[in-house]
Amino acid sequence: MPRRKDFLGRGRYGVVHGTRKYAIKQIDDEDVFHAEVDAYRSLNKVRSLRGRIPILHGIDPDKQLLYLQHINKPTLQQKLPDEPTLRQIRQRVLETISIIHECGWCHGDINLGNIFASGLLFDFSHAHPKNKLSAQAWEDFQKKDRRDTKSYCLQAVGLKKLEAAIALLDSGVDGLPRQAELAELLHHSKSSPELALLGYPVIRARHCTTEYPRAPNP
Repeated sequence: MPRRKDFLGRGRYGVVHGTRKYAIKQIDDEDVFHAEVDAYRSLNKVRSLRGRIPILHGIDPDKQLLYLQHINKPTLQQKLPDEPTLRQIRQRVLETISIIHECGWCHGDINLGNIFASGLLFDFSHAHPKNKLSAQAWEDFQKKDRRDTKSYCLQAVGLKKLEAAIALLDSGVDGLPRQAELAELLHHSKSSPELALLGYPVIRARHCTTEYPRAPNP
């Protein structure tokens, strides 16, 4: 009897299904398949990366399948934890990236959809080894990994603040304590453009429709 497989997600180069034990990733592009296999095989040998990236259990080269450790956690794109946890995850991913760079690899595609809520980093379909890059390209890719980690985690913090602001507005902000709480949330939009860009139209649409009384006609 065939094992039941659940759809887990779809990326630029393929689709991922899951069984109880494996996340089975099928990659359409042959070069990308071999590149990701090489990255996992190399990095899975590094003791300090255990628990930081998934384990590659096996491959099917004919069907271009990767049998990866199934992580039973949502990604940050699927569910955002609280702000202190997000900051802990950011620090953990930065540490993971530093180890990966020391091992001669760069990730190349860090985003909220490639980070589990446990802080585990996955999807090495855009990874590049140092020995196949020029010195300048290698430096640029390292900077990109660090920049993207900080940027996406800051975006996630902004989205959490947006959720909190909308919930506060929906419950009413008539009292001074609630108004002060909302002001504190919106104050942080200076450091999080995502909050400002997403929050303004939502808040305006929901809460800026009050009509002021008109003066009586003479």
